[in-house]
Amino acid sequence: MTSIAFDTVDRGAVFRHLCAVLIALFGLSAAQAQSSCSSDGQAVQSAIIERFMSADCASCWTARVAQAGRSQLGMSQIAVDWIVPSASGDDAPLSGAANRDALARLAALGLPAPAASLQRRSLVNLGGAAAPSNPRGKPPMRVARGIALNGYMGASIELNLPPRQAKALQSALPLTAWLLLVEELPPGTEGSPVARLLVRNALVQTWAAAGALAADGTLRWAESRPMSIAAGANPDRLRVVGWVEDARRRLVAVAASVCDHQK
Repeated sequence: MTSIAFDTVDRGAVFRHLCAVLIALFGLSAAQAQSSCSSDGQAVQSAIIERFMSADCASCWTARVAQAGRSQLGMSQIAVDWIVPSASGDDAPLSGAANRDALARLAALGLPAPAASLQRRSLVNLGGAAAPSNPRGKPPMRVARGIALNGYMGASIELNLPPRQAKALQSALPLTAWLLLVEELPPGTEGSPVARLLVRNALVQTWAAAGALAADGTLRWAESRPMSIAAGANPDRLRVVGWVEDARRRLVAVAASVCDHQK
């Protein structure tokens, strides 16, 4: 794998400074930037597949795995790849692309770090209800990315639920939003026989109900942040994938951006 250096600086102070600068810049062309790489116009995603592989497992990267696309039931789903740091540190064959956010994600799922690999598939389950039967209906969530600037890229995630769905969530708050900056890698990249969405960075936010419930009963949340770009990542290949889970770890909604050159 290509050697990658990750930003390990505490993000609190950095983000407070960069948010004001970057969001101001994005504001000059927000509609253009976000519409060019957003989830607008895409089918409603019904599931997400997360593939975790240990940085020690070079054969996991070169293994042929099933692609996402549509399931046998016709549901639209997306797959992302996490490379988990190992005890071997920099000596691990996949260490250059290992991401400590993978450990945080495994902890959130209550799963141990794999010795080789593991896969988890989550279905949208809103308040005990299955994913929308109409995959072309209005998506409850939107994700988008902006431009790359000084090693950072703006990214956003929004959730809009109508009153009926919002009510179904009232007993399962708070919600947790995961927003991933992923690099779209074509087949053949570093020996992988399949296309992958490699996780490069992750933002995790907890959303409470306060201030989010509109007078008409609609529930709305939104988050916009600059996210650091891992050294070695190609900004032109970066997309965003996001989802929201309730307090019971049920998947509320999932969305992925598609950039103009990928449509």
